[in-house]
Amino acid sequence: MASKAAAVAAAHKEKAMAGKLKEADDRMREGDKALKKSITKWKPDWNKGAMSYEAAANIYRTAGEVEKCVYAWRRASKCYEEMGILYKAGTHLEACAKLYRDKNVDDKAEECYMEAVDVFARGGKIDKAAECLDRAAKLQMERNPERAAELFEQAIEFLDTGDRQHYMGDPLRSAIAFALKQKLYPRALELLDKLAEVMNAIDNPGSANKAFLSKIVVHLFQQDMNGANLALESARQVETFANTEFEGMADEMIQHFAARNEEGLNRLINIRAVAFLETQVARMAKTLPKLCVTAEEDIC
Repeated sequence: MASKAAAVAAAHKEKAMAGKLKEADDRMREGDKALKKSITKWKPDWNKGAMSYEAAANIYRTAGEVEKCVYAWRRASKCYEEMGILYKAGTHLEACAKLYRDKNVDDKAEECYMEAVDVFARGGKIDKAAECLDRAAKLQMERNPERAAELFEQAIEFLDTGDRQHYMGDPLRSAIAFALKQKLYPRALELLDKLAEVMNAIDNPGSANKAFLSKIVVHLFQQDMNGANLALESARQVETFANTEFEGMADEMIQHFAARNEEGLNRLINIRAVAFLETQVARMAKTLPKLCVTAEEDIC
């Protein structure tokens, strides 16, 4: 009895879905018709076309029809581009990218992200363009690190002007985490310098000080005492870092490492410092207590 009821319910559901898909197909035909010119209609109705394609895309997405949904969103994007509404055009391309990303179709996702970058940039939405570059880069981190690095750099370059610097935090943090994961320590240190500079420029000294402290961790992780001391002295030239808790932690961290004080370093890092560090840097910091004991004799 239960199985029969389930079969009936499944049949109703299938019928309802078929009806929805027919509705979506009808909306697509409406959109196509809206764009056609005739003797009495000299130009396409881009607005009606966009609304029809959007309605179809939403139905296809709910039904799990990925390719049909993407096609409909692309058509809607084209309509908005023709109307000069580039933000909406880019948003639909970004939606295509996210849909492919969620289905693990990374090549197509990156292609859509890059198309969105172009549209957002032409529309003056540089922050959205950089966001799409950042997301495209993250798709490539495992399988194509060189491509990921290129995309991260492009995202940062897009925003590296005075009136856009307040958008740079997340792209810089993504690029730093990636550089550390790839053991590109010199580049990570350069990016941490940039992050500190940007955060101070936008009056966010707390985040700048975290970047300074992170530099100390990266240097010590490499057993580079000279680099750690130079980084601390450089940070002390910044008024918002000098005489702060961050300066105290940085100085104490260097002193414990130099003295091979595993207990003191472990207490400092796990109780205080880790709370101020990004995930990738925090992982490095947690290795310092053991590392200071096994480090080369002449590191100090």
